[in-house]
Amino acid sequence: MMNILSRVTRKRRMGKLPAEVEASLVPLTPQERAMALIQAVNYCLNVRRDFGGIGMQISRALLEPGNLSSTDCKHLYTNLEEVRRNMHAARLSNAEYEATLRRHGKSFADGFKREMDSSAVLNSAGLGILMTRLSYRLARLQAEVNQLHEPESAYTRVAGLLRACSSHIAAAAEAHNKISLATTPDKAWSNEAMDFVRDSASILAVTYPG
Repeated sequence: MMNILSRVTRKRRMGKLPAEVEASLVPLTPQERAMALIQAVNYCLNVRRDFGGIGMQISRALLEPGNLSSTDCKHLYTNLEEVRRNMHAARLSNAEYEATLRRHGKSFADGFKREMDSSAVLNSAGLGILMTRLSYRLARLQAEVNQLHEPESAYTRVAGLLRACSSHIAAAAEAHNKISLATTPDKAWSNEAMDFVRDSASILAVTYPG
């Protein structure tokens, strides 16, 4: 009984996610949406770096979900859901803000809060893009495709938002790498990795949700 309830609950969450991702992307500028795509690819690269061979497989599956089984889609979706939940929690809490305010003053504290909140929003949006591609793949496997491409579909509207930011992807990748070079040089991308990130983000934008 619990397994049945768990499956029903997950299906409902997956069904609601495309509209949630759309709502998260609409207030963003095209440049910020491009950065969300960069963050999605960066997450895949981090998985590849942190988990070795299995990380490579997971990264490839997230960027190319077209061959995944239903079970694989559900498993990956559940894992990303937990990561995304943690990203929401990564925003600066009131207690952390107050502590920063006391130590460094209001100007610094306000800027730090904006940076932390913005990073959480963009990372969450990037993961949402990956997750909705998994939900789309699962819906196709379950033959629930009759409404996925209708004009009012959240998938269709998200696709339009992502295509509209394609021209900003290269600049977003450069901006991300510039920050990495200044803060965590060991995580900065090589020229080859930069090409991969730009190409992968562009593919995500123009082929979403497939």
